Amino acid sequence: MPKGICKYYLNCSFFKRYDTELTRKDKITIFHQYIEVYCFGKLMHDCFRYIHLEKTGTSLSDDITPTGVKFSLDSSS
Repeated sequence: MPKGICKYYLNCSFFKRYDTELTRKDKITIFHQYIEVYCFGKLMHDCFRYIHLEKTGTSLSDDITPTGVKFSLDSSS
């Protein structure tokens, strides 16, 4: 894995579940921002998912974001 990319990126259940959002060319989604800031950016080691996995060795539910809140594609919530 190249330097600057989270070592858990390819196996992250959050990424795997929502990666179809990356193919949306019509708009930038919050998912894009999570990837840029947490998976490839300055906040990589502040990622709630990363910290949890490092401390416990277990993954969180795939809808828990890098900030620790539940992610939803439903824009009405």
